[in-house]
Amino acid sequence: VVAGAKGAAFLRGLDGTLAEVLVERTRDPRSGLLRGYARNYTRVALDGPDALAGRRIVVRLRVGPDGTVSGRVAA
Repeated sequence: VVAGAKGAAFLRGLDGTLAEVLVERTRDPRSGLLRGYARNYTRVALDGPDALAGRRIVVRLRVGPDGTVSGRVAA
């Protein structure tokens, strides 16, 4: 989560965009979701199979009202 007005504006600008995400090899222990980082170091949570772990994939980003960023694998 990015703090401050500039951080919130930055995240709003990501909503709906495509981003390449490097998926980490471990899932988030609390949510069970895959997690990774976009090229701009934004933390992204996404649902998907374990086969995505360790890969770079393109996802469509969604920014929640709390500033969390999630992604859906782009087809």
